[in-house]
Amino acid sequence: MNQFPTSEDDSEVPTPGCFWENSPPEDSQLERFLRQHAPAPPVAASHLEADLIQRIITASPTPQQRWRWYSVWVVSPLMAASLLIAWAGDRWLRPTPASTTEVVRLEAFLETSWDGVVYGGSDF
Repeated sequence: MNQFPTSEDDSEVPTPGCFWENSPPEDSQLERFLRQHAPAPPVAASHLEADLIQRIITASPTPQQRWRWYSVWVVSPLMAASLLIAWAGDRWLRPTPASTTEVVRLEAFLETSWDGVVYGGSDF
């Protein structure tokens, strides 16, 4: 079942706008040769497509495929999130250095409160 004409006097006229319209004569000889000697495509078995579709539908993933899905879509984002939390937590939980005026005020408060507790001169 060859879909191309096989006669030597190929009288088929190409449609306007085709790429072979302005081809040199040796190309037409090549085209004629290829059309004449083109092999027929193999006959397809009608049940192969249905068998393939049925196998795809009924195929279940193996445990290795399930683990691969789990590791790619669950473990990887969890690892990235934990690294981000560790990095951000280190920055957020690091105490900011106190300024010298805050240190002086804190020392004064501790001295007065200690003196008030030990000597009883304050209402603390």
